[in-house]
Amino acid sequence: LTDFGKQQGADCHRRHRSITHFIQMTCGLDEKKAKENACRMEHIVSSDVIEGIYRFLKTGDLYDSVIRN
Repeated sequence: LTDFGKQQGADCHRRHRSITHFIQMTCGLDEKKAKENACRMEHIVSSDVIEGIYRFLKTGDLYDSVIRN
């Protein structure tokens, strides 16, 4: 693999691990189901969502939110 390919692979693996962990923490799914859902999600969610998940897992920071209806 090229350096670029190695970096892309490492980024993909980090996204997958982080989303899996986030799903397990917030939804209570077992590892297998969390991994299955992470596989689907990692290809759809925006980089802003991924960064928010990284930040939450690292610091536990939450944002104020308003839920309507």
